[in-house]
Amino acid sequence: MFKWSNSSSSSITSTSSSKGGKSAPAPGAAAIAALPVVSTPILVPPPAIARNAAAIAAAADKLDATQTEALAALKARLAAHHGPSSIIPESFVPGTPAHDKAVAFCTDACLLRYLRAHRWHLEGAAAGIRSTLLWRHEYKPDQISLEDIDSEAEQGTTYVSGFDREGRPILYVKKRGALGDPEKNVKLLTYMLENTIKVMPPGVERLCIIFDFTHYTRANSPPINISVQSLRIVTSHYPERMGAAFFVNAPWVFNILWNVLSPFLDPVTRAKIGFVKCTPGSGLIAGSNGMYANGSGSSSSATLNDIAEDEKDETPASVVDGAANVPPSVAPAQRLEHKTSQMSFTQSQGSGSENAILSIIDADQLEVEYGGTLNFVYNHDIYTRAIESYKPL
Repeated sequence: MFKWSNSSSSSITSTSSSKGGKSAPAPGAAAIAALPVVSTPILVPPPAIARNAAAIAAAADKLDATQTEALAALKARLAAHHGPSSIIPESFVPGTPAHDKAVAFCTDACLLRYLRAHRWHLEGAAAGIRSTLLWRHEYKPDQISLEDIDSEAEQGTTYVSGFDREGRPILYVKKRGALGDPEKNVKLLTYMLENTIKVMPPGVERLCIIFDFTHYTRANSPPINISVQSLRIVTSHYPERMGAAFFVNAPWVFNILWNVLSPFLDPVTRAKIGFVKCTPGSGLIAGSNGMYANGSGSSSSATLNDIAEDEKDETPASVVDGAANVPPSVAPAQRLEHKTSQMSFTQSQGSGSENAILSIIDADQLEVEYGGTLNFVYNHDIYTRAIESYKPL
């Protein structure tokens, strides 16, 4: 398997910390076993994180003259309300619910996100907003209910819970179990993006994503067209929403793709992405510049042994026994995953390595699977009640 260089740290760093800027060491297996199981998602940031988020928002860079002019021009196109120069689609007649909803969507913060995504190019930003407004009118992401995606949501593979040190909500996306309905998986991702935005504290516009590929297999990999559709939705209709993204135990092919694509990525975007590798007993260790590396710090290539090992879909017998801390109501698959997290993830000590995720997320906000102290086990009924009863701050 690929290894991280023990002398390297992640390209992702936190600008500030609610707890002094230091990441606590990950708990050992014995400490994890003593932690109480929690199934209620964290949808409100602790006061210290909320204060930190507000301070970061207040200190955000001010617009320069060119950027201020671009925002004013885009707002003028919004004020036009109708016609070819407006950013509102011409099919949205003024005075109709579709038109009013589109205008309400186009806040200053929204316009700025599209301008930043299009490098302050007015025409590009206007076209992007118009495309999103049409998509939202047709796809209706804000009207997706848990009933629409219940068969996929109850698997507990995609959900929001916790906040990083900058107040960004944490969205977990885990590849586990059977694929299910690919179209519903896209709807589930969209639903969770909408809810992640809903729980953002005031002044926070971005989220932190943890993609977990630990149980990834070809069998649960979505078709290419579904992957493309998901990517298009995220990049085109939720621009400038990613604050940090971690890929945990990504398949070997990601190493190849990253080598090919990363030189073409904007440096700011590239710095937001981290790859994290876990091996039993060694914890989550960061690599240099988000790249896989071997022990010498040089770039590593996939071998047939790497490929064969990544293709395995086996569960060691040692992780099946004794999931004593998991409530009986939790599904068997979740009990197994819970026990796996207790057995497999510990922080290596004395090697100079650092848990990249703990460098931006406090341990009490991060699940034990990734080096934190939050012993979270997804319970669909509890999660549903929490997310549907949530009221924005």
